[in-house]
Amino acid sequence: MKKVFAILSALALILTLAVPLVGGAQVSPGSSPEGCTLRMDMRFNGEDGSPIDLERGTTVGPNAEDGYNSDDWAIVCMLHTVHYVTNWIFYIIIIAVGIMILYAGFMYLTAGGDADKPKTANKIIVYAIIGLVLALLARAIPAAVRYIVGM
Repeated sequence: MKKVFAILSALALILTLAVPLVGGAQVSPGSSPEGCTLRMDMRFNGEDGSPIDLERGTTVGPNAEDGYNSDDWAIVCMLHTVHYVTNWIFYIIIIAVGIMILYAGFMYLTAGGDADKPKTANKIIVYAIIGLVLALLARAIPAAVRYIVGM
């Protein structure tokens, strides 16, 4: 079970590092970035404190004619990418936690007097709880980034 937990942790780390790099690789060297298109709704406070609602499909960038054109478009794109990636990591970890708990329950039910199966099931549940805590932390990262950036 430690191997499964290590593999899931490595996968989450790879996704956290690789997805923003792949997204940033779309801009060719020497050209200026054009911004991004939002894949989810976003809400934050503007420079004057008024709320800004951006809907899915809105173009954000320096040359966005029909979208959000502001000096802080790069921060909005970065926050959007962080939020989008952490949402996917959250869903993947929640599915893995559910599968681990179902498997541990199956091990409890099929123990049949074997003393090792309940011990193994207890370890699996502990790892599932650790995974759940990691998922909740992944969900809290965008809020922390928004607080630090001041949005």
